[in-house]
Amino acid sequence: MKTFDYWLTRGCSGMRLFTTGSTLPDQSTWFVDPRTYPFWEHAVARSIPVCMQMKMQAIPLLRQVMDRFPKLVIVLDHLSRAPVADGTPYAAAAELFALAKFQQLYLKVTPINITPKDWGKGAPETFFAKLIDAFGASRIGWGSNFPNSVGTLSEILVAARAAFSFAKESDQDWIFGKTAQILYPSLAGT
Repeated sequence: MKTFDYWLTRGCSGMRLFTTGSTLPDQSTWFVDPRTYPFWEHAVARSIPVCMQMKMQAIPLLRQVMDRFPKLVIVLDHLSRAPVADGTPYAAAAELFALAKFQQLYLKVTPINITPKDWGKGAPETFFAKLIDAFGASRIGWGSNFPNSVGTLSEILVAARAAFSFAKESDQDWIFGKTAQILYPSLAGT
């Protein structure tokens, strides 16, 4: 935990774990190994949120971690790339919506979710409305994924705001700032 604490003393306010992604095309399972328990315990003890980049297939493993560490704050990156093309009621993303019962879980919406390869029968208004209904806007935060996403930061933000334009202003306030300030209090200046 020395490395963990080293970075905390230098202003680190969260951890991000890659269990899949461009450099890890397959979904890793190492994060449920008992050898990782000291990391999870330390994150709880230090009140550090852990952002998980993972695919939908790892949701059962994530549930194991959250069941074992109920005070652990998790931020699910890119909504675990939940599929949207099937449209309402988004049955293909049912496992994502089932995570709403875990109050320690927050969602990070990024350009990967705003402009997926194929909305198919889905639409931002119906999918994101269902997310807000299931999780509450106070557990959803926007992340730019900049510079890895296409476009300038301003363009990425405009697209995200357009995707959530249907939502109440108070919900948009949470999604575009207040949720991040809860997760990372230094952003709020407290």
